[in-house]
Amino acid sequence: MEKKTHNYRYIEWKTPDEMHFSSLQWKSELNFIKDEHRFFEDMLKEYTLPILESQLFSRVKELIEQLNLSRKDLKLLENRVAQHSPHEETPLISSANGLQNITFLY
Repeated sequence: MEKKTHNYRYIEWKTPDEMHFSSLQWKSELNFIKDEHRFFEDMLKEYTLPILESQLFSRVKELIEQLNLSRKDLKLLENRVAQHSPHEETPLISSANGLQNITFLY
């Protein structure tokens, strides 16, 4: 006779306001990651010639592949967060022409 093991885990219940605030934090963090992706892309574009000359192309190619995978993961996470707050379509921070525009939700 097998003995069943119970897997207990702690689940924190949040109020609607706390959940809303958490989703805003998630969006902010995802926007930060998106900006970091842009930064890395710009760095790679700016230093393309030195990369080719220094024989580091294979290593940089791996980094580009990792960046692309990270971008895909980011898109999936953005979609999952959007499911938690479908009524909000306004981003917390949006980047336009290199400037940061902060949108207040309240």
